Amino acid sequence: DSKTAYLVNSNSKAVDVVDLSDVTAPTITRTLDVAGDVETAVDALSEGDLGAVNSVDVSGDYMAVAIEADTKQDTGYIAFYNVDGTFVSAVAAGALPDKVGFSPDGKYAVVANEGEPNDDYSVDPAGTITVIDVSGGFDMATAETADFTDFNAGGSKEQKLTGPVRISAKAESVAQDLEPEFIAFSADSTTAYATLQENNAVAIIDLASAEVTTVLGI
Repeated sequence: DSKTAYLVNSNSKAVDVVDLSDVTAPTITRTLDVAGDVETAVDALSEGDLGAVNSVDVSGDYMAVAIEADTKQDTGYIAFYNVDGTFVSAVAAGALPDKVGFSPDGKYAVVANEGEPNDDYSVDPAGTITVIDVSGGFDMATAETADFTDFNAGGSKEQKLTGPVRISAKAESVAQDLEPEFIAFSADSTTAYATLQENNAVAIIDLASAEVTTVLGI
């Protein structure tokens, strides 16, 4: 209805707001400096600490934007904006937040944190899922992180991988090798699904508890 699109502008660390009133001549009306907004809002960050914007999603009058750290293995962030482009807040996510998406009911923003290693695997953060509850307001968002440590050998809950899940011999643990990439949801907003591209698998996440319940090989 707004005839507006929000486009990731990865190299500029930004989101472009595009007017589609005339679909034959889309016009960029505003560019949101996501890196600058988050670096200003978060005391622990300095200019240049953040890198590429990876995804954007809209729910109602608000949008969520995933931005990685300049060093991909460091903590990334989710920035929340009003759809008019007004910055609202920022929440820490995991390493290399890739896809952020809103649950159908708009209560959760959920992030696939890829946790990609550096080239020689000397730094290999765990892949995780950040579940952000925005039901109390986007200026009061609360985050919990679901990880895969229970799927490691000797994990506390002895969770088992289901089916043919590919785990690299270079990785020190299952949790470090699982790399969430994309998020989808059940229609009732109770469950999220994350593709684990490099592992040929899908993770199933219970949103109320922010826990990974299953890793299913394809």
